[in-house]
Amino acid sequence: MKSWIWSIMGVVTLCGLCLHTSSALAQAPLPASQLNVTVAFGGGLNVSGEDNEVIIPKTVRVKEGGVVHFMVSGFHQIAVYRRGTTTGDITDPGPSSSFIDDEDGRIYIGPSPIPPTPADNFSHDRNRVESVSFARPGRYLVICNVRDHFLEGMHAIVRVLP
Repeated sequence: MKSWIWSIMGVVTLCGLCLHTSSALAQAPLPASQLNVTVAFGGGLNVSGEDNEVIIPKTVRVKEGGVVHFMVSGFHQIAVYRRGTTTGDITDPGPSSSFIDDEDGRIYIGPSPIPPTPADNFSHDRNRVESVSFARPGRYLVICNVRDHFLEGMHAIVRVLP
């Protein structure tokens, strides 16, 4: 009987250690050697408003020559700016514009979330993936080019490590 109790206690202890270790690993930052990183650009099609105006994580680390795969959900447009650009460097066109469209220092712009013509069978309510490579070390600014999203904080940093 005593050996049975000790066996149960051992199994319970082992399960507890496994759960603790897995939660610690899930919270650990991405390793600097990561060549392929996936980022959520939008909270998902099952959310709306401010809940969908997020980039997760806010700081992305990828190895030099690596690729960041942005999983875009909803009405968003990715814009990446050259090394060293900050949010203060981005020119706000004012409330008359729906998009930031600041070309100064921009090195990548994703496809427009607006259909080319009203007749096109297009919905921005779909997921897509945009992959952007980063060849040189540095700190790159990534924003949602939709003006209101950017002003509400939808931007992140990609840190490219040697």
